[in-house]
Amino acid sequence: MALKLLSHNVVYLKNVHWYRSQYTLKNLQKCLTADSIQVLFKSKHFLILNKPYDLILYDYHKTFRTEKTFFELIKEKFPYYFDPRLKGGFHVLHRLDSVTSGCICIPLNYFSQRIGFEAFKHGNADKYYIALVYGHLKLEKTNSDGMYEINIPIGEDLRRLKYARCTPFDIDGNKIVHCLQPEKAISQIKVLDHGTYKSKDCSKILIKPITGRRHQIRVHLNYLGHPIVGDTCYGIDDFDSYRTMLHSYRLNLKINTKKRLYIKAKAPDPFIPEVDPDWIPKYVVNPLNI
Repeated sequence: MALKLLSHNVVYLKNVHWYRSQYTLKNLQKCLTADSIQVLFKSKHFLILNKPYDLILYDYHKTFRTEKTFFELIKEKFPYYFDPRLKGGFHVLHRLDSVTSGCICIPLNYFSQRIGFEAFKHGNADKYYIALVYGHLKLEKTNSDGMYEINIPIGEDLRRLKYARCTPFDIDGNKIVHCLQPEKAISQIKVLDHGTYKSKDCSKILIKPITGRRHQIRVHLNYLGHPIVGDTCYGIDDFDSYRTMLHSYRLNLKINTKKRLYIKAKAPDPFIPEVDPDWIPKYVVNPLNI
């Protein structure tokens, strides 16, 4: 089985339908080294990196364990930032699901952790994701930026507790009785392109989460009836793609200290035909111009 490196953090396994088997996942991770971690921004306070997909940040529960973790790769690349007093060895400002790639910000000391947390707490952090979803998504009632807002609470799914989440009602208003302790969750969405992925109708979209609930983007898109391509948790037995098509595309931070600091980082778009030829965009709805 040949592994083909297409670009930073992208490995495409031809003719592999059960991609997330333990065997193929280990082969994928053998391609990942400290040198394959792309640095998007670096200062004395923050390090923003392009996280590969299908890679956990650190070994949370010592259960799902593959060859490497993201923090182990960071330790190899930047050993002088490793702090053994911290769980995982590094400060955590925000998280990405293991299946999600793209921008992640690592504070480099306790002061950086505090000022970064304040930026997120006071709405001075903007995160933008891009995704491929099934179906040609059409949104109405958008705002001046062309974004459609979803304001739907998210809670734990009693049927798959600690593994999946859900909304307290479906898009038709029917109550979902197995939704526990729903919390406020808001996402904004813009459709970028309509096209096909492996001959199935798909849309490329931009998402800006306003709140930060676990699995928020994946649950909201599933609520709309347009699950993310390759999302085996919320899709229907979707093992036909090489990854979950969700990518943290851009991160903007405004840090209020004595000297105001603006941080902007962008992770290269992996959902283009030059990287993945199975994605064929056919119609541009809105340009990606953030």
